[in-house]
Amino acid sequence: TGTFRLAIRPGGATIASEHYLAYDVPVAGNDATTLTLGVTMNAADVLTVQCSSADMSINVFGSEIS
Repeated sequence: TGTFRLAIRPGGATIASEHYLAYDVPVAGNDATTLTLGVTMNAADVLTVQCSSADMSINVFGSEIS
């Protein structure tokens, strides 16, 4: 069992509460959580993920439109 945080912050910005899309979301042991967010990021934006345990993994998928 653990929790995770997910944030997108503008490039050069210090992470703050308004950047979080998910905060301390609980995940039970041997379980998964799926988020479909539909967000748009600029090239300089930073995706930050934090997990409460080293035993957790995060996968993020997206498309680059140029």
